[in-house]
Amino acid sequence: MLVTPVTSYLLVVASGCSYDWTFVEVVAREAGDATNEATGDEISPPITIECKASDACAVDEYCFFSDGRCGPVNGGALGVCRPTAQACAEETIGACDCLGNAVKGSCEAATSQRADLDRTGNACAKPSPTYACPGALEGCKQDVEFCYLSRPGTGVCKPVSCGAGLTCALCAAELPPPPCTCKELAPGAVQVECP
Repeated sequence: MLVTPVTSYLLVVASGCSYDWTFVEVVAREAGDATNEATGDEISPPITIECKASDACAVDEYCFFSDGRCGPVNGGALGVCRPTAQACAEETIGACDCLGNAVKGSCEAATSQRADLDRTGNACAKPSPTYACPGALEGCKQDVEFCYLSRPGTGVCKPVSCGAGLTCALCAAELPPPPCTCKELAPGAVQVECP
């Protein structure tokens, strides 16, 4: 049987909340198999699945971001699916996961939330809920933006800084004046229509 040169593969072994990153010397044989020279066991090269969020991974995996920026949505790189641990040792560091939840550490984030840690230093803040703005590409952020309509179906979300509990009266100084009309759609959701 023809033997090709020795190749190194990264073998990842998950144990609790830690990973053993070991390079294993393998010999590729003519049939395309890889064999650990020391044990003779066949080894398949690891398959890497890129992800933007954990829903792209298997149910027992989470999306790990090596740069700690929680993916492209935050200006970071794509992540890779990694297995979640079966159990966690006591963690006490206190951190935030990529979903905005306060967690004790990376193992808790991965096992209970299927999320990676947010290593950007941002506070644990879940994104503001949104509400529909006709014609806008995305919904407006509740308590932070109002829906501005210059014509029916041409909505644009515009920021306001008047604080939580956005209402027409509370934010009157920041909203377009009459003849524009202000309508409260729900708590923290305001639509302003201008002729």
